[in-house]
Amino acid sequence: MFKSSNRGVESLKLQSCPGISGYYLGQNILFLDNCITKDIIWFLLEGAAYYSIMGLLASTFVMPAGITVGVAGILVGLGAGYLSLYNRGYGYSVFVTRTPMELYPQ
Repeated sequence: MFKSSNRGVESLKLQSCPGISGYYLGQNILFLDNCITKDIIWFLLEGAAYYSIMGLLASTFVMPAGITVGVAGILVGLGAGYLSLYNRGYGYSVFVTRTPMELYPQ
């Protein structure tokens, strides 16, 4: 069920997911609850594994391409580790319009 508060945050609230999920239009802030954050971490880890496998396969044919794809897999894995390490169990707040984009745990 979609809920909307007086602040303009529209979210899909689940009882087992702590944190806020939605988009605050007034300040351009994206709120991601804990369940969405865990899903993003899982998909990043899957992507890192796929990059690593593709880098291994590509290195059998062209070594520089394999190394490049392998390094990309490492960087994606580090991104997942960063999100997992700083998650306090309530998800993240993403300030979309700031340059560079800022990410804070809720």
